[in-house]
Amino acid sequence: MPQFFILMVNIEKELIPAGTIAVHRGASIEATDGHIGRVEEFLIDPEQHLTHLVLQEGHLWHKKELTLPMSAIARMDKDYIYLNLDKETVKSLPSTPN
Repeated sequence: MPQFFILMVNIEKELIPAGTIAVHRGASIEATDGHIGRVEEFLIDPEQHLTHLVLQEGHLWHKKELTLPMSAIARMDKDYIYLNLDKETVKSLPSTPN
């Protein structure tokens, strides 16, 4: 019978290269005219490059997930992503299939 082991490792420090920033799920996304949503997922191309963020927009009864291209990002800091798009433009972006 095969044996399985569980290995738990405490991570004390993230290894983020100098000059880069770590993007995490739940980061707030701000359009040029205010808050638009939070990062839900990431889309990666076959070469392992981040191409899009998946943004959850809306409220409890009317949520939709939009794909946000990396070119729409004006700047980022630890907990916020600032876009170079307004809310109306973001809402017109393609949604993810359900």
